[in-house]
Amino acid sequence: MKTQLLPGMQLFPALQIGLFNGGLLLIIFYLVELLLVLSFPKGQRGRLFEYDRSKWRKRHRAYLIIAKTFSLVLIILLFLTPLSLGTPAFYLGLTLYLLGLIGFAIAVINFRNTPLDQHVNKGFYRISRNPQALTMLITILGIALAVGSWTFVLICLLSVIFGRARLIEEEKACLERYGDAYREYLENTPRYLLIKTKLRD
Repeated sequence: MKTQLLPGMQLFPALQIGLFNGGLLLIIFYLVELLLVLSFPKGQRGRLFEYDRSKWRKRHRAYLIIAKTFSLVLIILLFLTPLSLGTPAFYLGLTLYLLGLIGFAIAVINFRNTPLDQHVNKGFYRISRNPQALTMLITILGIALAVGSWTFVLICLLSVIFGRARLIEEEKACLERYGDAYREYLENTPRYLLIKTKLRD
């Protein structure tokens, strides 16, 4: 079912296996991410993936499971959906994808270049407390538009809404680790962009 809001977009496009599917853009993203992680010194790689979840609330654990489920469903669907080549939706999606990919790479490099005993507050981290999550969202939204599916855009947004619990718990962990310096950072830097949000206890 096609919509007129943005040419090339459908509620749910036909699925088929092919080379020029949304999965192609996902593979490029994951390859870039892998190369960036491999550029980290060995002692710093763990910092990207270390999450102490022992203090997480049950509700936040449940939200994370829901978010990961939405993400997995979206990944499978993107691999099975052809790119909507030549349409305005494709070009808009590709533009967002490239902007998100470049932004993600910059954010990861900012993260890599920060000493282990300091919280990250340089580069993109000056305008967003979670630039990796933000730029990844832009990248995945770009792919959802490039394949022309409003349903995939919705699934992506639902994943982000439920995944917010993880960002909150990570901020709490950083607050415990870095103390007042991180508290000041929280007060002066938006969680995403533009809008400042306080971390509730």
